Amino acid sequence: MEGENSTSAVLNFYIKGIQVTVIARNLDCAVVDYKAATPTYSTTIVTLNKKNLQQKVEQAMLYANHNFQGIFSINGKVILTAQDMENTKEFKSEFAHQHKEGEDLDISFNLSFLKKVLANVSSDTVTIEMTTQSRAAVIKEEGVLTLVMPILLAA
Repeated sequence: MEGENSTSAVLNFYIKGIQVTVIARNLDCAVVDYKAATPTYSTTIVTLNKKNLQQKVEQAMLYANHNFQGIFSINGKVILTAQDMENTKEFKSEFAHQHKEGEDLDISFNLSFLKKVLANVSSDTVTIEMTTQSRAAVIKEEGVLTLVMPILLAA
C-alpha cells in the first residue's frame, strides 16, 4: 500500500552512448536529482572477485545497522566495515582487488541493495566505477550498467 505522499519518476538519459532509464518511487516526496548523482566520469575504478565480494557483503550485513550501511575504503586493498546501531559490534574485513585505477576513496552503500545487484551479475568479476562518495557507483557487466546510490558518510 503506497503512502499518500508517494511520487514516481521516470528519467531517461545517456551514459557513454548507452540509454539509461531510471524509474524511482520516492515515499517522502523529496525531489531526487539523479542526473547530479550519476557520474559522467570515474576517478576510481576497482575490479573485484564477485564471489569474494558477495561473501564479505553477507558477513557485514550481520553486523550492519538498520540501514545496512557498509563502508568501503578502497586503497591498496579494499576494506569493508559495518557497525551495529550502538557501535558496540563491528565487522571489518580486508580483501585484495584484482585491479585498481585512480584515487583512493571511502564510499558507503546499503549492503542489502548491493547484495541484490551482485546476485544478478553473471561474470566472476565485478568492476565498480566511482567518482566521489556522494555520486552513484556504476557496476558494469557486458553492456549492462547498474547504478548503486551511496549512503552519505558523516563529515
